[in-house]
Amino acid sequence: MNNSVKTSQRYSKPYFEGFILSVIVCWLPFKPLAYLLPFTFILWFTVRSNSGLTLVKSIAFLLFFAVAIGCYMIFYAIVGEDFILQNAFLFLITYSAFIVIFLLPSRVDLLHPYYTSYIKIIKSVILIQSLLGITQVMLYVIITGGNFDFSTGDIAEGTLNPMSFLHPSLNFNNQIFTNNLILLLLFYVPHAIYYKKGMWICILGFFAVILASVWHMLMPFLLAVALVSIYFSRSFFKLSLQRLLIVFFIVLGSGLAIAIQPSNFSLIQSYYRKMVNSESPKLHATENSLTALPFDFPWVYAIGLGPGQYSSRAGLIGTGKYFGSFEDPKKVPLITPSVSRAFDKYTYPLWLEVATRPAIYGDSTMARPFYSVLSIIVELGFLSFAAFIIVIFRFFQKLKKLYAVALKSKEQLKAFYILACGVVVVYISMISMFENYLEATHAIFLGLLLSKCFYSHARVIN
Repeated sequence: MNNSVKTSQRYSKPYFEGFILSVIVCWLPFKPLAYLLPFTFILWFTVRSNSGLTLVKSIAFLLFFAVAIGCYMIFYAIVGEDFILQNAFLFLITYSAFIVIFLLPSRVDLLHPYYTSYIKIIKSVILIQSLLGITQVMLYVIITGGNFDFSTGDIAEGTLNPMSFLHPSLNFNNQIFTNNLILLLLFYVPHAIYYKKGMWICILGFFAVILASVWHMLMPFLLAVALVSIYFSRSFFKLSLQRLLIVFFIVLGSGLAIAIQPSNFSLIQSYYRKMVNSESPKLHATENSLTALPFDFPWVYAIGLGPGQYSSRAGLIGTGKYFGSFEDPKKVPLITPSVSRAFDKYTYPLWLEVATRPAIYGDSTMARPFYSVLSIIVELGFLSFAAFIIVIFRFFQKLKKLYAVALKSKEQLKAFYILACGVVVVYISMISMFENYLEATHAIFLGLLLSKCFYSHARVIN
């Protein structure tokens, strides 16, 4: 075995083992475990691969974060504002899914020689979760004598709540179920198309996604596939079997979803009207945060309010009202309910209105006055957000070059997976404009791990 292969397996094996652990944890009913998963993953990878570089980078990152928080605390003391330290640590935990992306090696092949093993696991999870989700919805419809429209899809929770058809949790499980299935399908469909087998798994998985009726995920996913496919290839509109299959899935998915859930689809028009008529709490929160808030807190332009000091999931958890019902929330150990002055003034009243008036807002994701993009802009600053956009754009340029090289080398499967990595970026960015999904480790971590793995493979080989 030559040195390059030894180096590859030194990293790819512990990464694969970490992926298996992540699959198990992300589909467990006990969601808090997922927030510790990235740290466990890094520890496992560092020990198993004996990666001194990963250890050094991890320590450097933690020191940088600690220094940054210290600077925020000094600044807040100078301006006479309260800095909520617990929320800053919560921020580190809730955004920890992205730490793995930046701290683990990228210039080594994390995929070889485990490609087939990844596909087997992905296929098995899609099969099990899809069958369970579909069965849950079917049993609920039979028991209640209802149909597949309205909120019936919320019952699809898979192993996150196996008995959902009898005891629906009606919380975030349905979104986690849908998002994980979408991301796993994204990395299985290329295999099915290229090898022309396993298409029934894809159909089953997409049918489960459609029944789950999370429209603010399904539509952005289909749109992301279309946009990235067109952007990566100027010849996308030239006919080929692969491209026809991509278009087929988009049209079939959209048409079937509309046919099965016409009332759910009509909600899109309702949300649009509320946005246009300025009746949306989400729109009001955005306007307040981007126009009025900077007058009271002008440093938001440069350094932001600080991690966890506004509407991120860390900030919401810090209020003590995030878990359970708003009026009778579950207590979180070690958390002292605290609200920053900025959040209390510009977003908290809107959240209170949405959470306590279910007859009007239905506790809908589209109504909640917070989402990841807004949280990042306000908490890390306008300049930091602009820097993130530049980094994403440069990453897309790299992906496009790798895609072109793969096509030129007639490596169609690799090209598909590079496209999938691009779709993950666009898709996650899109849904982060609906909710604080960037901080939902259990919903995005598997997609991030697969993206890094397949990207490292494409990058090294090329």
